[in-house]
Amino acid sequence: MEVRAGEVVARFGWWGRAEIPRSLVVGAREIRWRWWWGLGIRFYGRRAVGFVGASRPVVELDLAEPVAVRAVVTRRVTRLAVSVPDPAGLVTAVG
Repeated sequence: MEVRAGEVVARFGWWGRAEIPRSLVVGAREIRWRWWWGLGIRFYGRRAVGFVGASRPVVELDLAEPVAVRAVVTRRVTRLAVSVPDPAGLVTAVG
């Protein structure tokens, strides 16, 4: 996960990549990742994808409009969940 001046970039190996303009990130919060949602690249809701390597901690980004994300296949999403070692740092960085 990288937070750059103009974009947020999330990667999950060769199969997952999201490049999101920072202007489209309207919210970020730590969420509880349910164990039955699994680990890896996961579609967990309507227009939502997770790049989750560990069930805790996970941060979900809310987007103002759908963005194309490569998650094995390309899908347009308005929510992206990522597991990160420092959730508070990510929330602060994108907030």
